[in-house]
Amino acid sequence: MKAIFLAIPLFVMFFVFGSFVYAVELKLGEKILHEDLNLYFYDIEDSRCPLDVTCIWEGRVTAMIQVQNQTHTISENFSIGSTLSSISPYDVTLIDVIPHPISTEIPDYVALLDITKFSYSDKSQPKDLADLIPPLKQFKNNIPFHEIKCNVGLQLTQKYDGSPACVKSETAFDLIKRGWVSNVILAVQSTPQTIIKTGTYAGFCLGYCVQDFVITSEKITYSQNGWDYVADVREELPAKIKEVQISESTWQELVDSIDLQKFNSLPERIGCPGCADGIVEWIEISDGKKDKKIEFEPKDNVLEIDQLVTVLREIRNTTASTITTFEECVSAGNPVMESHPRQCRTVDGGHFVEKIDLEQAPNVMGKRSPVDVPDATNENDMSCQTHWNINTTEELNTEHIKESIQSTIAQFGITYIIEEREISVYEISSGYVVSISGLWDSESVQYSMITKDLENITGVKIKGEPAMCM
Repeated sequence: MKAIFLAIPLFVMFFVFGSFVYAVELKLGEKILHEDLNLYFYDIEDSRCPLDVTCIWEGRVTAMIQVQNQTHTISENFSIGSTLSSISPYDVTLIDVIPHPISTEIPDYVALLDITKFSYSDKSQPKDLADLIPPLKQFKNNIPFHEIKCNVGLQLTQKYDGSPACVKSETAFDLIKRGWVSNVILAVQSTPQTIIKTGTYAGFCLGYCVQDFVITSEKITYSQNGWDYVADVREELPAKIKEVQISESTWQELVDSIDLQKFNSLPERIGCPGCADGIVEWIEISDGKKDKKIEFEPKDNVLEIDQLVTVLREIRNTTASTITTFEECVSAGNPVMESHPRQCRTVDGGHFVEKIDLEQAPNVMGKRSPVDVPDATNENDMSCQTHWNINTTEELNTEHIKESIQSTIAQFGITYIIEEREISVYEISSGYVVSISGLWDSESVQYSMITKDLENITGVKIKGEPAMCM
C-alpha cells in the first residue's frame, strides 16, 4: 500500500484573459487541496525506456490521478499532454511525470500539472492560444521552440526527447540531477545551450596529434586528426570521431568548476604555447552570448581556472579510453566470441557486435541470404514461436542470453526489429529452452546465426525445434 501524504500544494499562478493558470507538482501517493479541487496521485504505469538502456520502443507513462470538486469525483488515466476538461471550472493537464526511469533505481515520481481555472462560463471565449495552453500543446501547434511561452515564475526547459516543459527555476536544477532534462535552458525562454570545447595539438607532429572535445549537457564528441607522409607527400589522415554520453554528475561537476568572470579575464595566450613545436592545450567556452578561447602550455598552472582544467583533463582521459565500437573493444585486448557476427565484451560488462555485410553471408555461412529468406520479419508471424533447446546442468544467465540474442537479431537489419517480438528463456528438467517470436526458417542465415550465438554463449551443442504457430 502506498503512503498517503497531506500537503499544501506548491504552485505558481498566472492570470491571462479571464483565466488563472497554475503549475502544480504532485508526488506519487500524495493528496493535495488546490482551492476547492482535491487531487490524489494514487498509481502509475511506467514503461518508458530507462535512460541507461537502449530500447527498440520508447515506451509510455500513465499517471492515475483522482480529481474531485464539490460535485464530482473523477479517476483519470493521464498520459503526457492529456487534459481533463469535465471538472468545471477547471482544466487539468498532465505536463510530464519525472524523473525519467533508470534501470537501477526506483523513482520518486512527481506529476507536473497545469491547472487552468476559467473565470467565465464559456471556455470558447477568444483567448491567446500560446498564453493559455501548456508548452507541449504549443509545441504540437507548430509554435517555434524559442517562441513558446511560460507562465510568470516558470522557465522553459527542453526534455530528453526534445519537447518543452515549463518548471520552477529551483526545480530545473534538480531535474538535471534526476536525468529528466537533457538540455536545460538556464534562463527564461530561449537562452542558447552552453558548449565547452577543449583539446590539444602540436606544431610539428606526425600521426593523430590533434585531439578535440566538444562537450554539451548531453554528450561528448571526441575527434582525432593528423598527418603522415605517404611516398614523401604529406597527407591528411582520415578523421576518427566518436560520441559518448556524459553523465549528469560529470556535467554538473564541470559546470560547477567554471567561473566565467575569471575565465573571461584571462588573456587568449598564457605563456608560450606551441613554442619549439611544443604541445598546446586549449579551452573554449560558449554561453550563447560570448565565445572565449584560451591557450596555454600543459605544464603551466593556470591558478584562476585550476579546477576547470583538472575536470576537463579527467574528462578527456576518460573519453579517450572509453570503448564505443567492436574494433576498439578488440584493440583493448578484450575477449572475442567467435559467433557470427563476432562479439566482444569488456570487463565492465560492455557488449559490442561486429558490423558485417549480410549480403556476403552466403559465401561465409553456406546458407541462403537474408534477402532470399525474409523469415520472422512479418508482424503476422508473431503468433509463431521458434524454440532452441539447451541441454545442460549448468546454471545460465538468462538475461545475458536474451541480450545477446537481441544484439544478433539487430544485425539482421531494420525489418527484423519488431516491437511485438518476444524473447523468452526458461528452465526445464533437461536445461533451458529459448523461445523467440517469429517463423524462423531453419535453413536461413538468421536461424544459423542465432544457433551459433547460443552455442558460443552456453558452450554446448544447440538443437532447434520447428516453429509452433497459434
